[in-house]
Amino acid sequence: IDNSRSLIYVDNFCDAVCTCLKNDAARNQLFLVKDIDVSTRQLVAELASTLALKPRFFPMPMYLLKWLTFFAGYSEKIDKLTSSLTVDDHLFRMRTGWEPVIDFKESLKKTTDWYKSNSLKQ
Repeated sequence: IDNSRSLIYVDNFCDAVCTCLKNDAARNQLFLVKDIDVSTRQLVAELASTLALKPRFFPMPMYLLKWLTFFAGYSEKIDKLTSSLTVDDHLFRMRTGWEPVIDFKESLKKTTDWYKSNSLKQ
């Protein structure tokens, strides 16, 4: 799968909103914002690393994956998973000077720590 996804960590999103509220250049504007663009494979690998797990990847031709998921009734879901979905936040960063306050690896660590502490309560 060769795709790219724009992601933003919740604390970075809150910081971006605060930046807009404090910055006159952002007044009455609509912006897209992101931390980083990552592939699904990179995201899975980084999450596995953060959870101290070994990711399990195996090669499969895209045509075969699409064919199998079509017959299983999951073609729409696999299309969403394998396609790219990115945003261009250049205008936002240019006008406000904003940069993410928490980097990608740290945000994944915080997210997985939160998940582990909350999933044990159930």
